[in-house]
Amino acid sequence: MQNNSISNYHNNTGNANYKDKFEDLNINPFNSFNLNINSPKNINESKSSINNLNSINQINFEKDEIFSQNDFADYISNIKVSLSKFLSTKKGINEIKNLINVNINKNIDILLHSLNKEGLTKLMKNKIGNYFIQDLIKDSNYEQVKFILILISSNFVEISENISGTYVIQKLLDKVDNIELRLIVLKSIENRELEMAFNSNATYVLQKIIDKIPDIERINLNELIMNNIILLSVNQECIFIVEKFIEKITINENKIRIKNIIFMNCLQLSNNPYGNYLI
Repeated sequence: MQNNSISNYHNNTGNANYKDKFEDLNINPFNSFNLNINSPKNINESKSSINNLNSINQINFEKDEIFSQNDFADYISNIKVSLSKFLSTKKGINEIKNLINVNINKNIDILLHSLNKEGLTKLMKNKIGNYFIQDLIKDSNYEQVKFILILISSNFVEISENISGTYVIQKLLDKVDNIELRLIVLKSIENRELEMAFNSNATYVLQKIIDKIPDIERINLNELIMNNIILLSVNQECIFIVEKFIEKITINENKIRIKNIIFMNCLQLSNNPYGNYLI
């Protein structure tokens, strides 16, 4: 199935396709995410770069079929299967990697706008595709990371709970380095923090969130952990969340509150194979 989002992308840089999906976050990912894809200069530069690439003069697909190499957007639009399916194969990943590096910043923009929420979610959870997305995230700039976070926000927990997806989300969290991105993350896990805590894959994502987001910014998460700290402390998956939470506390009021909770429950904690680590 041919990806139709590229044609929309050429018409209006994708804003109409995605803006409505993120209104509930009260965040517009396109305020500063402008891709001048329609600019003749940019298109010509992209064509020139690809035409001058000696190592990939032709791209061979199944049997004798050869697709012409114009710019990266044309290449993406000519893929005969869904982009997420194409990038779930080693062959597809290698071909995309060869082209994307010609103009990596611009081509990452094009690739991201060619993937919808479902396609990106599938890739993040795929045992092969997740490695490609991790590499893509590593090379992404601030606006691209923001775009990814918003695009998958409603699937953030689902991806975190997946055995492959958890690694992608943790890689994504490594790029979350300012309050705007951190608020998107917190909004994405709202009301599902305990579910993540008890999940064998998502628990590592929650630990990383606690590690990367200052406690002054995660007030609701702090309150949830403190209200359930005994329940979390006696569980094999969750004890590490509690330990990370205590390690990262900077608010004095919370320090005192935690000490009091542990003191009042020290007998129960000391008799538990996991809770005794807090004593």
